[in-house]
Amino acid sequence: MLEGLKKIRKKLFIWIIGMLLCSGAFGAIFRTFAGEQDTYVSTKKGELVFLLDTSVSMNTQDFDRRVIEAIRRTAYILPSDYSLGLVAYNTEVQAVVPLSTDLERLEQQLDSVYYAGYTNAGEGLDQAVRLFSQEDGVERSIILLTDGEIDMPNQQQKETSRIQYTEAMTEAASLGIPMYIVAIGTELTSPKLHIFDGAEVTGGAVYWEGQSGSLNKILERILKERLEIPWKEVSVRMGETDGEWMVELPFRASRSWLLLDWEGESGTVMAECEAERKQITEGKEFAVIELEHPSSDFIRIWGGESWNKVHAWLMTEYSAKIQINVQYRREELEQTAEEIKKKVPPRYEHFADIVVEAVDESGNQGSLWEREEFQGRKVSYTLNGAVCQGVIEKGKLSASIPADDIEEVNIQVDMDGFGDVWQVRQASPVKIVKTPDPIFQPEPDYRLLWGILGILAVGLVMLVLWGRKKDTTIIYMEQAAAARMPEKPMVIRDGAYSGKLNLYVVRTRNEEDIPPQTYRLFGRAPGRIVLKQILDTCNISCKQTESGNIVFCPGPDHSLVIQDQSEHCTVMRGAEILKKGKGYPIYYNEKITVTFYEEDMEIELHYKNLKPSERG
Repeated sequence: MLEGLKKIRKKLFIWIIGMLLCSGAFGAIFRTFAGEQDTYVSTKKGELVFLLDTSVSMNTQDFDRRVIEAIRRTAYILPSDYSLGLVAYNTEVQAVVPLSTDLERLEQQLDSVYYAGYTNAGEGLDQAVRLFSQEDGVERSIILLTDGEIDMPNQQQKETSRIQYTEAMTEAASLGIPMYIVAIGTELTSPKLHIFDGAEVTGGAVYWEGQSGSLNKILERILKERLEIPWKEVSVRMGETDGEWMVELPFRASRSWLLLDWEGESGTVMAECEAERKQITEGKEFAVIELEHPSSDFIRIWGGESWNKVHAWLMTEYSAKIQINVQYRREELEQTAEEIKKKVPPRYEHFADIVVEAVDESGNQGSLWEREEFQGRKVSYTLNGAVCQGVIEKGKLSASIPADDIEEVNIQVDMDGFGDVWQVRQASPVKIVKTPDPIFQPEPDYRLLWGILGILAVGLVMLVLWGRKKDTTIIYMEQAAAARMPEKPMVIRDGAYSGKLNLYVVRTRNEEDIPPQTYRLFGRAPGRIVLKQILDTCNISCKQTESGNIVFCPGPDHSLVIQDQSEHCTVMRGAEILKKGKGYPIYYNEKITVTFYEEDMEIELHYKNLKPSERG
């Protein structure tokens, strides 16, 4: 049994899913969970029902059918999101046109209307109230055109109609449907008539033809003042030829309606402008030109060679798509001196910078708010449920909000009060793409390292100084020992001198320019040679006796042995300082530098080999 129940539940579940898919409900549910938003909001979405008295008395009051013409004229100057219906009544309901934006059926019913019978306003109003939908966000209205009070063949039927009228107007009031009653002709002179209670109970108004203006003017007042349909009177200027008129068109409109009224006879009305669609509806003394996506700056109109006092009204409709751009931004908070000293990690504030535009739904580039009249205009909108107000600048609406506690931006723009009809597709919520804050990396503390390096540097300096002091002490000790000890004759090694010495006086006290000299060693008998002997032979004057304490003698392997026995000279072999009293060998191509401090003189001796040609 349990298995059977499971199978039944499984089949039921599959059937429900199939129904959802077929009906499209599943797609709607999916869009709801996915956060998609494809809702259009119109600033002028409404339903209007004309309730027309077609009793026999209307033959007198409307013998030229101007009431029928006024209804027809009004039908063509409603915004595209207005649905229009008609209920015509006399003794019974004569005609019913359901709410629709298609005016073809309305035209047919108006053509077939005739005036006869009594005035059963109760049945007519009841039928009118039943035509309205229950959709949210829709403005609903009834315009009653009548020439008389409720009247039926007998008293009982009259009372029944009165009761039905009272119940219908009470229901209309509960549904928020105002009644605007237009009294036709001169029969309805008392405002206390029962028929006028409908306007008072529903919050509407009563207009008397003649007293409140012509029938067309009364309907225009109802549309503009009560229904707030944004018709604007515009200037009409004559064209280049007779019977040609020019009217300026709005910028990037989705639809435009141009209503022309005139006095006098008219021929066929023609119009010229660039637009995706153009439709002209003509009446006895009016014409309505409807344009879809006009791209011309002006519309040219012909047909009114005998027109007098031409008046024009324009209604503009925009189809806009709200676009939202959100940029994530962070700002580093200012730190105190103490925080900087303690290397406290920086703190940030995070913001969402929001830019809102209204873009033409048809795909034309640019914002619809670029029009000059919109610059500096205040706009009401909701931001994540909160009511806000901003100002349009350069075609855009900008705002910045803290972004720490929110993940998306949801904006709903209110275009009411913009002076035109706006069909607005609101934008879907926009996710805030957040980036992580920079990882805090404090600067390394080099103080310990600098301390260690400082200690090492001091130790190295002290070690160098100590080494130099030790070398100096040894030199002075050797010099002192050499001064105290009697000079011992050098042992002359076997062998003979070879090579030569090239002498260069590098520096003298008087900056004398002494040319290089050569002292030939090759061929000399073994024995000591002192530097003074070499200098004298080369005619290099040196007053110091120290030159006699620098001794040369031949060494093995063609070397030349040098020994410094002076006290106030420094002898260097290359970069090496020669110790006092110690013999050092010098080989070919090596250099000896002798510095006499007291005479401020420096001499270089380069030990060179002789060429075979130089040995003769």
